[in-house]
Amino acid sequence: GSYTVIIIDANDCFFTKAITVEIDSLDSVYVWPGDANADKIVNIQDVFSIGLAYNDTGPARDSISITWDRKCAFAWINFYASGANHAHGDCNGDGKINSDDIGAISANYGLTHTKNSSSVQYNVSTPDLYMTFSNDSLNPQDTFTATVHLGTDSAQSTSIYGIAFTLTYDDLLIESGSVIPGFSPSWIGNIADTSLISFSKIQTSNLVMVQVRTDRKNSIGFGEISQVSFEITANPGNSQALNFSFSDIHAIDSAGNPINITDTISNSVYISETTGILDYMSVSDVIKIFPNPTTGIVTVKSLSKRDEVFNISVFDILGNLILYVQHNPIQQDQSTIDLSNYRSGIYSIRIATSISAFSKKVVLTR
Repeated sequence: GSYTVIIIDANDCFFTKAITVEIDSLDSVYVWPGDANADKIVNIQDVFSIGLAYNDTGPARDSISITWDRKCAFAWINFYASGANHAHGDCNGDGKINSDDIGAISANYGLTHTKNSSSVQYNVSTPDLYMTFSNDSLNPQDTFTATVHLGTDSAQSTSIYGIAFTLTYDDLLIESGSVIPGFSPSWIGNIADTSLISFSKIQTSNLVMVQVRTDRKNSIGFGEISQVSFEITANPGNSQALNFSFSDIHAIDSAGNPINITDTISNSVYISETTGILDYMSVSDVIKIFPNPTTGIVTVKSLSKRDEVFNISVFDILGNLILYVQHNPIQQDQSTIDLSNYRSGIYSIRIATSISAFSKKVVLTR
């Protein structure tokens, strides 16, 4: 623009001069605190941009602030694979990209500015996301841990740099304030040595979880990546399943390329009533499953002689139903399940009656 400059010399003489100042538009960018990937919305994918440019530095903004408005910044030297300048990743404007910038993502989560749409090209598919539970069955006010896994021994990941997802559940069955997310251990990285940064946000009926590396190196592996602790409410009502499901799943490699996570599995844990098949006994008290571990044959034995049919379902570690039988304790006190034709591993046996249900993990070794 055009400006008038006033100069005062040593003798207090005034001089004026009209000047024109031009700034190359390529040297400046508009940024919105929290929209680290410049896609016009603050969401779980913005944490990836922090990890992809971790420890990069550039000019600090005049306004070191995370308030939600458009801010002018000088362009940095480096760019993301998407073409966005690294200045967008400096969410708090202090001239450094690090874990401090996650605060802006949390504060402005879900906010938009002229939302756009774009198509995403994914890399080849990678292993499933699935859960295991610390308890086979639950009662009111029980505390349990849900462990999130990525990949299996037969379907390992070879190029994971970061992953984000939303875990949805029925919060009417969960005690308010009891949800505690965690990211240690995780085969993707180590929170303790800052090779991994994380972000979580508890919302109504769901939990957002993100983890991303900071060293530009992909991880290879499978297994546990995060944990969530819950407490069952004191009054969950009749016996029922607490269902968990994954949505809004995103993953990237170290170049920022998206990776498609396919065939995610819904998971359930069962809440039993305090009274069940026998007076003041839950279904898990009157049904025994043995031996465990097993080399193939598993026995399901009922201690109840009531005329009530049990449904016995067997699932593999990916949640696929592989066997289903019915057992009537009035006709016989036990049933056998033959796993001899299946691979070694962990299987879940679910026992369900008309009033209650529980699941138990069985280890098959051959």
